[in-house]
Amino acid sequence: MDNQQEQLVKRISEANYILVTVNANPTFDQLAAAIGLTLMLNKMNKYATAIFSGQIPSALNFLNPEKTIEKTTDSLRDFIISLDKDKADKLRYKIEDNFVRIFISPYHSALSEKDFIYSMGDFNVDVVIALGIVKREELDKVIIEQGRILHDATIATINTATQSSLGTINWNDAKASSLCEMLVGLSSNIKVEKLLDGQIANALLSGIIEETAQFSNSKTTSATMAAGSRLLEAGANQQLVSKEVLNGEAEANKPQTSTVNVDSDKSSGTPSPDTADDGAFSIDHPKQEPTNNTAPSQEKPNQNDNSPSINNPAPKSVPNSDGNDFGLPTVPDPDDVDQIAIAPTFNTPMMSHHSVVMGESIPPVPVSNNTIPTPAPSVSLKPVEALNAQPVDLDRGNSVEAPKFDHTPKNESGVDYGAGSNIEFSDPTPPPPVPPPIISK
Repeated sequence: MDNQQEQLVKRISEANYILVTVNANPTFDQLAAAIGLTLMLNKMNKYATAIFSGQIPSALNFLNPEKTIEKTTDSLRDFIISLDKDKADKLRYKIEDNFVRIFISPYHSALSEKDFIYSMGDFNVDVVIALGIVKREELDKVIIEQGRILHDATIATINTATQSSLGTINWNDAKASSLCEMLVGLSSNIKVEKLLDGQIANALLSGIIEETAQFSNSKTTSATMAAGSRLLEAGANQQLVSKEVLNGEAEANKPQTSTVNVDSDKSSGTPSPDTADDGAFSIDHPKQEPTNNTAPSQEKPNQNDNSPSINNPAPKSVPNSDGNDFGLPTVPDPDDVDQIAIAPTFNTPMMSHHSVVMGESIPPVPVSNNTIPTPAPSVSLKPVEALNAQPVDLDRGNSVEAPKFDHTPKNESGVDYGAGSNIEFSDPTPPPPVPPPIISK
């Protein structure tokens, strides 16, 4: 056994409070060794605490590191309650449910809160075991901040490649594949029966597998294989450990994806964020069009008719005397100065010679400010029988004379009032003359 290793075994056996720490930027092997060594020391009935303030890799989650590794040194100090001894007669404690109740019997006086003084004690650390640390600057910051720990406790370092001079005891083994392999040898020299169990063996085996790439790289030696064999005998689960280590390596090798969304330059395809002096990114967001909850505007009329566009509510239809609604716009007051004359066009097909021919536009209808010009709906007109109407040839290019009508009335006895008349009237008043048809070319 190495002289430094022998001194370390002796100091561990003498100490009660042991602090285990790692490099401020630890390797997987250092963290696995810290967990395994702390569990081993606690099994020896030592008060061992592992300290690391950084982030623990997810590959070690199967070892439940939160139950072993602490982030602060708060648990290393005692909480002290002081009381004048002349006021206390007896002191005892009792554990009830989840509470530790302290009972103080007063001595010839009453006790109150003012009689007690509360304070923090010194750090309870006898030995500091630093894994993978060569210089003081490599210690975890929470350890450096509490300089009293390093001043009062014995410091022992364990390293593989580089010899350290930080501590009183500096154990170094350049042939070892890992710190976990060195701790397997250390456990053999500690005279405690069945010191290694399944949980400790899994922690130490994970460090060896990670450093040797599952016993495949140049770090693997016969001593490494022997250490692995002993851990398997102690209850290590090689399949579980190998799976967790490989998954952790795959997770660590994943490319880091940025969570900052920036607009990319469309021409080059590369992101072009605006970076401030403090390293913060300025994120460009597409401008949103303002939301307009109003009704969409009506379609603009044809600009060729020189009619102005008015955005007014739709006109109300006007029923005729019979109550039928032809959808015609409301006729406003003609004296309204804001009226605008709109000329709606009725697209009524050309009728036969039995119908009144409609092809021209209806005269302009004044529209008030409260109406909006809209195309008038198509109106179907019933044919009107023309009296003595003559057929009209619409295909000819020549003009057509208007048909002649005989409006000479007859009396009640059937006497003609004019030559050629063949129309009877129940009312002696003759009907109004029918206008001549309008020919649309």
